[in-house]
Amino acid sequence: MLKAIRPCLLICAVCFSLAGCDDAVLFQAPARGGDPAPPPAALDSVITLVASLPYAALAQIAEAKIPENVPLGGDGHVACMDVPYLNPGHVGSHQECIGGGWSKICTTVPDITGPSAGMRNQCADYHWNANVNKDGPVRIGKSGADIQVAQNIHITGKAGLGGDLAEALSLSGKSFDARVASAMNLNVGLDNHWCPIVKVAPVGRWVDSASVEVVGRNCVGINLGPLGHPQVCAGPVSLGLADVLNSEFDKHRDDIRREAQGAVSCDMVRAKVGEQWHPFSIKIDRSGQAPLFLNIEPKTAGFSGLVAEDSASKIVVRVGVKAVLSPTEMAKTGGTLPALDPAAANQGGLDINLQAVAPYDFLKNELAASMKGKTFKKDTAAGAIEVRIEDVDLYPSNGSLAVGLKINAKLPGRWFDTTGWVYLSGKPTPVQNGKAIAIENISLATVLDNAFWTAVQGLFETEILSTLKGHAQFDLSTEIDKAASQITSAIAKADVPGLKITAEPPAIQLTGVNIATDTLIVTTKLSMSVDTELTAALVK
Repeated sequence: MLKAIRPCLLICAVCFSLAGCDDAVLFQAPARGGDPAPPPAALDSVITLVASLPYAALAQIAEAKIPENVPLGGDGHVACMDVPYLNPGHVGSHQECIGGGWSKICTTVPDITGPSAGMRNQCADYHWNANVNKDGPVRIGKSGADIQVAQNIHITGKAGLGGDLAEALSLSGKSFDARVASAMNLNVGLDNHWCPIVKVAPVGRWVDSASVEVVGRNCVGINLGPLGHPQVCAGPVSLGLADVLNSEFDKHRDDIRREAQGAVSCDMVRAKVGEQWHPFSIKIDRSGQAPLFLNIEPKTAGFSGLVAEDSASKIVVRVGVKAVLSPTEMAKTGGTLPALDPAAANQGGLDINLQAVAPYDFLKNELAASMKGKTFKKDTAAGAIEVRIEDVDLYPSNGSLAVGLKINAKLPGRWFDTTGWVYLSGKPTPVQNGKAIAIENISLATVLDNAFWTAVQGLFETEILSTLKGHAQFDLSTEIDKAASQITSAIAKADVPGLKITAEPPAIQLTGVNIATDTLIVTTKLSMSVDTELTAALVK
């Protein structure tokens, strides 16, 4: 009976021995635990605020400002010249005497003066009156970065003549009729009090060319009898209407500027922008999670210029904001408009710190798919070593990620396989210019079974560790793109009263990793161009 029991006891001992191999303590497992992730930091950003000046509205204002009719008048000189005339001559007499006393004799002697020609200087001047009328509607459009205002003009008038030369030559004034085009460019800016500044410049000259003949040419023959029949001519005389009109425009340049500047007042601009100068929140819905709010608070403002488009010119202001994602909506409290400083004209850039979640189970499964089942072999002086990866674990540990590899090792000199966990730890780090993280600076935990480690150290520190490092990189594109899409979609659909918001696709940059208790949190900076436009135009 005793002999029959001994084999059974031996088999049981072997079984217990094998069971003990599964529980072999090879390394000290790193302590579990993570830290709460801090809320995403608010970032200084810049968005573009646009206020439009529709050309149709400006044209209506211009139509009301430009008078239908303006009277003009002036004087001019035709000529001064010597005009010949005939002196017909005459017969006179004088006395001539001879002798003296009682013997003195006097006789009357005739004096005969023949005909002759003389010259008299005579002049002619003219005076003209004209009506300057609008000829068709005012035209407003873009000219480079400026607003161009153009108006066709119809001029009708008449000249009258005076002076003895005009009478002598039978000169007469003429009626005239001319059509010209005038154009000017307006450059609009804002000072630091949000008041419009308008600069007015003519296109070329106000009026390029216009000339009319106000006095025609006329010639008169002078009958000098036997002395001849000389001819005297005067005219024509042209009136340079372009010079006249340009002079008038120059006189009223400041009036034009004031009228243009008055079309959009300081109070109007401040009131329109001030209505939107407050924090606003954009709700971001997340499937299966509580919503977030993109809170944007305006802080500073800088005028960057006028952008002329086909149907309107737009005043562009770059607004410095604080932007942050938060579980709570920011209170909509009105603020005071800051002083307006100069700013660059490039588009705004909104920077947002986004926290994307990568569960530890997801990371563990990704690593297991690459490592589990791999076998590593090495020949040594003591014999062949073979290590097989049976399982993988991954969890947070005091600011690091702990990686456990459950191995089955065939070692020389041992009858049974050694089974247990090898532990390592490393720092999760964003991969440059990507949407991935990698576990870097991987190091081994505390070795408890020195005999085991002495046998496998060479294989671990070469092939196994190298393979682990090659696969300890995790692509988080799906998680990051999903979170980014939620934000951009929310911005595109945002309903902010008084504002139209448009955004370009964001550039994405991983900036940090937080090892939280339940999940790995990756901080991603989204940078996107965001333009906001007042839905109400500055002028209507």
